[in-house]
Amino acid sequence: MLNKWISKFKKGAAKEKGAPSDINPSLFEDKDQKDLLFINRYTALDASSVQALHTVGVHFDDARMTYVLLKKEGEGVKLKSYKTLPLRRDAVVGSKIVEMDTVAATLLRLARGFERYSRQFVVSLPQNVVTLEYFSYDPKEDEETLEEAAEAQASRVASLDQIYFDFYVSEQDDEENDKADEEAQPYNNVILAIAKIEDVDSRIYLSEITGLHLQYVDVGSIARQNAYSYWINNYAPEEENDLIAVCDIGDLYTQITYSIHGRILHTSVIDIGARDLLESVPDFEDIDAEKAFSILRDDFDFTPYEEEVETIENKLSHEILRSVRVFYSQNSEAQTDVTRMYLTGIGAKVLDMSALLEQVLEVPVEVLNPAAAAVPSDIARGRVNHDAYDLTTAFGLALRGCLLYTSDAADEGLGVD
Repeated sequence: MLNKWISKFKKGAAKEKGAPSDINPSLFEDKDQKDLLFINRYTALDASSVQALHTVGVHFDDARMTYVLLKKEGEGVKLKSYKTLPLRRDAVVGSKIVEMDTVAATLLRLARGFERYSRQFVVSLPQNVVTLEYFSYDPKEDEETLEEAAEAQASRVASLDQIYFDFYVSEQDDEENDKADEEAQPYNNVILAIAKIEDVDSRIYLSEITGLHLQYVDVGSIARQNAYSYWINNYAPEEENDLIAVCDIGDLYTQITYSIHGRILHTSVIDIGARDLLESVPDFEDIDAEKAFSILRDDFDFTPYEEEVETIENKLSHEILRSVRVFYSQNSEAQTDVTRMYLTGIGAKVLDMSALLEQVLEVPVEVLNPAAAAVPSDIARGRVNHDAYDLTTAFGLALRGCLLYTSDAADEGLGVD
């Protein structure tokens, strides 16, 4: 069942201080901006939650940019269109936008596929620029308000004039509340997301100079969790109570998210990705971003480079095992072992990691791309299955727009202003 959430957002000094410096301050005053919440309200997603007719998710990292356009169809969503383009090397570094003009030009090329629906536009904020923390809040016991408690927690991480922070708290049903009261435990679990002003504002500024209408900024790891939660709720409900790990093997790094009941418990980032394989092969030294993108996307035959492939696979599997061990050591809530790991990302296509990780982790490991489950009859399923490795995060972002849609943002027939 879909949980209900109370949500607040603290913009603080962002109203007076922006980055880049020439950002339009009206972006912070426009009520239609929906406060640019950058974490999701829901721990579980199901078809009945979907509200919007069309929404767009845009995800980019240091190597590529992807959009997914979803359409509400019946009680669920369908993949209407999608596309991935390479980003020029060093246009984005460490998930920070360095060459705004280059990134904006790439986004405008993608926008040709979704500009009619650009008012329902959600963009990702990378996990490595966000701090996620949990704390307990009990209005019966705590003297301060929830917002004051969140602000106090955020101030321990960074000065409030340098950050955005967003938080939500679950409202448990009556049965859960009674149980919590009996056990004398706080009944609210609060997740707090913290990001530097410049990292959020750069995404806002990107939408402004491209003429798109940004509705939300959402954390990439939460977007991927949304994608898998939606898939589990609609296609594998028997896994709803399992502790799962989602391993996104990208171009430059691998991100792992551990969750149960749709609630993220831990995230980790490993500095190994598909590009490490290319860089280990002498034939691919000094290739440009477009060539690297083409090799990884187009089913290149790496058979002649078996030694290099095996080296990268072993190195990555070792780091994933270490991530799992760190998760167990740092999370007391993990009262059960990881029961399954899902692989996605372009590296999951290039590297054959499933069998190796099953041997190392001793749990089932499966390559699963949730976007492929939303293929309508007018899109070639085989092509989507080929491309879906790139779509998971953008798919989860678009789901965010579907869930938080309101009638104020009706998207039929809209174009770019």
